[in-house]
Amino acid sequence: MNSLKKGDKVVCISLPNRKLDFDKNTLTLYKTYIISNVTYNTLIIINDDCHLCQYYKYRFITLKEFRLLKLKQIYEHV
Repeated sequence: MNSLKKGDKVVCISLPNRKLDFDKNTLTLYKTYIISNVTYNTLIIINDDCHLCQYYKYRFITLKEFRLLKLKQIYEHV
C-alpha cells in the first residue's frame, strides 16, 4: 500500500473480528473512509458509529487501488 496520510480516502476490504476488543467497532465492507491519522500499523478513522477508532491497515486499500480492481473485474467479464 502506498504511504498513507491524514485525509487520504481508503476502502474497507476486511471486516473486524467482533471478538477482538481492539478492532471491534463498526465498519462497512467496500465503504470509503477518510483517514484521521496513521500509526505504524493502524489507521485512525471515523467509523459507522461516528467514533474515532483504530483499525489495522490490512483492512483497507486506497480508493485508487479499489477503483483499479473494479475496472479489472469489469474487463474480465467483457
